[in-house]
Amino acid sequence: MAHLVEKMVRASGTKASWHRLEDVMPEGATLQEWQQGSGLAHTVEKTPVIYASQSEAHISEDKFVLYRSDTKKLLSVVGPDYNVVQPIVLFEFFADLIKHYGFTMDTAGCLAGGRRIWVLARTGHEFLVGNSRDLVKEYVLFATSYDGTLATTAKHTSVRVVCNNTLNLSTQDGTGVRVVHSKTFDPVAVKLELGLMHDDWTRFKVQANLMHDIGLTDELANRWYVELLAEEADMSDEDVAAFQTSRVLKDLMTVYRQGAGAEATLWGAVQGVTGLCDNWRGRTPDTRLNSAWFGAGAAMKKAAWDKAVALI
Repeated sequence: MAHLVEKMVRASGTKASWHRLEDVMPEGATLQEWQQGSGLAHTVEKTPVIYASQSEAHISEDKFVLYRSDTKKLLSVVGPDYNVVQPIVLFEFFADLIKHYGFTMDTAGCLAGGRRIWVLARTGHEFLVGNSRDLVKEYVLFATSYDGTLATTAKHTSVRVVCNNTLNLSTQDGTGVRVVHSKTFDPVAVKLELGLMHDDWTRFKVQANLMHDIGLTDELANRWYVELLAEEADMSDEDVAAFQTSRVLKDLMTVYRQGAGAEATLWGAVQGVTGLCDNWRGRTPDTRLNSAWFGAGAAMKKAAWDKAVALI
């Protein structure tokens, strides 16, 4: 199976990702060099579908093909109202944030042959959780798709540096700004909305430290994981009893015990879920990346976060 991660780059001096599929950008690289290095120096073209009927060719009035300008590879078939956000827009989005607000580029790349693309930048905000060695940094993720599977999305995220886990900052659905492809993307409006949401970072910092103050024995952590997964899977009592000896629970407890300075706390239990979703689950490293940000892994991490917030 071809890698879901087609191309990815990270900033020089940053820690390698768990999947190690990326190249390294030199220090001081321009946004144009980042775009080139990440495989996103192309445009996405939109043209009517042409189909054959016996010996005649017909042009569709309401179906369009999206394809890459460089490889001519078909990305999807869309309707007339599908607004394309070009790859260059993702990089231009961060230009003034880098120049005036101290943002720095962190990663960029494309998934599934360019059907999904993203840029991740560091804001410069960070904190240690409690008295642990668990350093959390604030990032802004900007992503879009050309196959209808993801709205154009900009959101705050955090990264647990000790093991490169990702976790949404907010405890509510709809975190960040999502612009469906039937609407025009306005980068200025999105930046303003993200700025107004910066209280999320302060709230997240407070909540993370409160979680770190709640101690857990192995028995309590085990029970917390059983309850979490039972709720997510809507398990019967018989299923719960069987699950208590399952491989998934053993894996969760293993990742939980490996937490750097955060083990034996509720924060460590939450990070055990992010560690399993981001680093262990999935057939390949690149499917784990896709799941961690956009799929089942992201949903599981949010469920763990919501459960922990309910306790504090």
